[in-house]
Amino acid sequence: MFAKPWSRTTRILVVVGGIIGLIWLLIAVNPLVQSVVAAALLAYLFDPLVRWLQNRTRLDRTWSARIVYGGLLILIIGMSALLSTVAYNQYANLEADFLEAVAQIQEWLTQPIIILGVQMQPLAIIDNVVQQGSSALSTVPGGAFTALLGVSTNLLWALTILVTFYYFLVDGPQIKPWLVDLFPPDYQPELHILIDEIDVLWRLFLRAQLIIFAIFFALLGGGIVLVIWLFRSGLLPLSPVGLVVLLLVVYAIVQNIDNVIVRPYFFGESLQLHPGVVFVGLIGGLVYGGVLGVIIVIPLIATAKIVGLYVRRRLMGLPPFPEPEAAEGEAEVKETP
Repeated sequence: MFAKPWSRTTRILVVVGGIIGLIWLLIAVNPLVQSVVAAALLAYLFDPLVRWLQNRTRLDRTWSARIVYGGLLILIIGMSALLSTVAYNQYANLEADFLEAVAQIQEWLTQPIIILGVQMQPLAIIDNVVQQGSSALSTVPGGAFTALLGVSTNLLWALTILVTFYYFLVDGPQIKPWLVDLFPPDYQPELHILIDEIDVLWRLFLRAQLIIFAIFFALLGGGIVLVIWLFRSGLLPLSPVGLVVLLLVVYAIVQNIDNVIVRPYFFGESLQLHPGVVFVGLIGGLVYGGVLGVIIVIPLIATAKIVGLYVRRRLMGLPPFPEPEAAEGEAEVKETP
């Protein structure tokens, strides 16, 4: 004999307690959550490619996902090897300039600086700071083991991303039906529409994100190549220290153009958000979520906007979604005598 059904108060307490526990768990395992979110974004990005391959070859979802996954691994390994070779060759060409820059910086550090009549030795101050830091590290037991553990942890997170990316790529289409089935049958049709709207939003975001990445790397790569070419050809009469400083300035300028102009414009246009909201969201995402926060904060704000409009219409007793404009136009034509 089963017990009587839970009362309304008990059900509310269980739901609230479950939500609080879930939030606490997400905060406690934040690095794991970031790895899973990164894998989900990658799977969502390459899902159209899997669908295209599935339709063109008549393979099932599993084999199409495996082919795409294997091709991406080969591409990543090949690009890493290519970029490493290019970077090594460029470093070999610029090694003398950078070594000269280091020598000039060391020479500058040996010269005394007088501040308010007090003579200070920059190199002595730096040596003192380094010695203090070394002493502090030597007092920490297992310092080498801690560093090794940090490297191993990063490798584990990378492995987590690769594995979860594969499973998201294979079983991703099953997530939407699973989410809809969690709700009562009467609400499932409108939840299908709500999830479809969110799906369209995230696809627009990923498309805009790819364009932004292309613009960023084009500006950064073009700026660096131009500066190095001008320096090599003698058109920039700079010392090696000046070259390093100018490269850092180029990076800072491109980064600010990306954050202040490109991202607010593209995200504002594609996701129908005000550029000011996009800018503030990017700053908040960077402060509280790091790189991953910057990537996902804008679509999360747009998703909250869609869900908020849905909840607002439900609270006001309105239909969950506004009627299409075409249907409203037809209704007005019919009402006109």
